[in-house]
Amino acid sequence: MERIHTRKKRGRKPWIPDLTKVEVLASQGLTNEQIAACLGICEDTLYTKQRQLTEFSEAIKKGRASGIQQVSNVLFEAALAGNVTAMIFYLKVRAGWKEPIVTEQKHSREELIGMIEQEIETLAERRARHKVHSNMENYLSKDCSYELESYQ
Repeated sequence: MERIHTRKKRGRKPWIPDLTKVEVLASQGLTNEQIAACLGICEDTLYTKQRQLTEFSEAIKKGRASGIQQVSNVLFEAALAGNVTAMIFYLKVRAGWKEPIVTEQKHSREELIGMIEQEIETLAERRARHKVHSNMENYLSKDCSYELESYQ
């Protein structure tokens, strides 16, 4: 009589992902590390299964897209309802709005005092030139009127 050897397979049972659960976890914004922890596998196994099982990888992608869609819808509804913060955020992200870039120039106290003194000197020079110009105009107008009177 022949002996038939029947051996039981040793090791772990193959892991079969619950695709619905995977999709829900991904839709909630969990990272790959967090999804793996919730599924009871290590992160390396998650990456291996993503490469091996197209449906597993697709469930993660679909879940992430679903989560983004849900949040986008809420943001959009808040913007339409008059939430100014939501409006601004939406326009920045979707319409390319940007904050103006303001550069501040910081000067020391001494630099500011020097700048003020220079401005005062410039103003004083302008005033002096204007005064000389006005005096010259007055002188010339008086001189011309004197000459006109002497000719008459």
